[in-house]
This record gives sequence, structure tokens and C-alpha cells, in this order.
Amino acid sequence: MSVARCLFLSVLLLAGFTRPTFPQEEQKACCEAVDFQAFDAEGVSIQLLEVKRTGPDDVTATWKYVNSSEAPQQLTKGGAGPAWAAYRLCWDAELRDDASGTGYPVARNEKTQAPMAAKHEPASASKGLWIGPGKTLKTWAKFPVPAEVSKVTVTLPGASQPWEDVAITP
Repeated sequence: MSVARCLFLSVLLLAGFTRPTFPQEEQKACCEAVDFQAFDAEGVSIQLLEVKRTGPDDVTATWKYVNSSEAPQQLTKGGAGPAWAAYRLCWDAELRDDASGTGYPVARNEKTQAPMAAKHEPASASKGLWIGPGKTLKTWAKFPVPAEVSKVTVTLPGASQPWEDVAITP
């Protein structure tokens, strides 16, 4: 190694150089992953990615399910259901404004009454939604949250605990 390169590396180390962070890494740092504890899933964790204001009076939460097991896992209750059965993964999510104690369930489309959330088609009507071994499923849901609310507690289906005091990003 040349003397100049060695000096350059030494200066970087002494200056406390750290590698740059990228938006997707910051997004992952929003909240710690928690264990998945519903629907008999094993080896599945949930990561809250973002809670972002997407309109004057609405917020969209984005999260992902990670299956670290070697088998596919069922993430919904399964069985035949109404036309919005494929939304079940998001339908039970809720945001809560701790200051007022108000809970905000997933918003409904006024025309169709279906939830305003990512649609994931189930493998079959009798088996519900599955996530493959080693796979990740990213999903989202929209909530009617007034503009003055800046922090919420997020409860997601299957999470062993809620995420508290999550700042809503503009």
C-alpha cells in the first residue's frame, strides 16, 4: 500500500469517518422488529417502516412481514370471506393518538367500502395469505388522522406489541 493511501485512510479513521446512510436504511431504522404472534405463524417478524402524512387529514403506515423460517407461513385467518378478504392483513391495523386517546382504524373507500390498503391475493380462498420461506411481504394501510396529530401508537395484526410514540413524517 502506498504511503499516500495509508495516510488518507489514517486521516479518515482519525476524523471519525462513518459510511453514509441512505433513505432505505433510515426507513428500516424507524422501529424495531417485533415477533409475529398470531395465525400460527412461526419465524415471522414485523418491521414498521414508516408512518407518513399522505394528505391533510390522512396518514399511510407501511410495514413488512419477514419469514425467516424454512417453511411457508399463513398470515391471515384463512377461509372464504367477503370480497375484501385479501385485505385482512391490513384491516386490523390501528393508529392511536395517545394525547386524545382516539383510535383510527384503517380508512374505507367510500364508494366500495373496501379498506384503503395494499391488496394481497390469497393463495386460495380456503388457505388465506401465505408468505414463502425466507421471503418478505411489504404492505401498507391508510388511516384518517387529523392534521394536528404528530405522534401515534401503531398496532399491527400479529405484532406481539405496539410501536409507541411514532412520529408522523411530513
